[in-house]
Amino acid sequence: MKFRTGLFEVLTNDEVSSVHGNFHEIETTHQKSVWLKNLASGQVSHMHLKNSAVPTKPGARIALAFFNGEIIAFKRNEQIPVEDPVDMKAMRNPIKAFLWAGLLALFCSIPWFGYLLGIALGGFALITGYPLVGRYRYFFGNRLFGLFVLLMSVIVWFPVQYIHGDFSALVSVYVKMAVVLMAGFVGFQLYKTSVEKRYLKRAVIELNAAWKGSL
Repeated sequence: MKFRTGLFEVLTNDEVSSVHGNFHEIETTHQKSVWLKNLASGQVSHMHLKNSAVPTKPGARIALAFFNGEIIAFKRNEQIPVEDPVDMKAMRNPIKAFLWAGLLALFCSIPWFGYLLGIALGGFALITGYPLVGRYRYFFGNRLFGLFVLLMSVIVWFPVQYIHGDFSALVSVYVKMAVVLMAGFVGFQLYKTSVEKRYLKRAVIELNAAWKGSL
């Protein structure tokens, strides 16, 4: 896992907004193409942001923390506290994170419908790296967890094919599947939440230090 922080100057910022949706619901997407200069090393880098709360006014200075290339925290100046721009802030609450993971596991444990849902979700996470649980999109375990959900949702179909008329055996398979999925979802959620908290705490310390060191 790659973590880095620094104080940057915004060189340029090209913004594009697009409106999409239908008569009942309209959404606006804001995309930014930003060039940054690391004030410590002088290195210039480019990044794309989508619906991001990170301020990118050209000429401004901002302290940024990156986790695997994703901005997980920023600090506008020395007086303003460190801010968290990552989506799903409710997941910072351990209870809400636990409930979300348990709810997903429950849905994926429903015979037939849930297994198809698990195949779809697991495949999507495996291909894109989208976080089924937790918040950080570029966490290395997102794809591995997607593979776990996909495999479990596929494997469960095989023993069911050989069970004919034995209702108790069929229920046993379903229950075991639910237990494994629940343990997997909740376990990975707890692990990922602990990692995210650790890196956010580190980001707060280093971003505060970055601004103090610039004065």
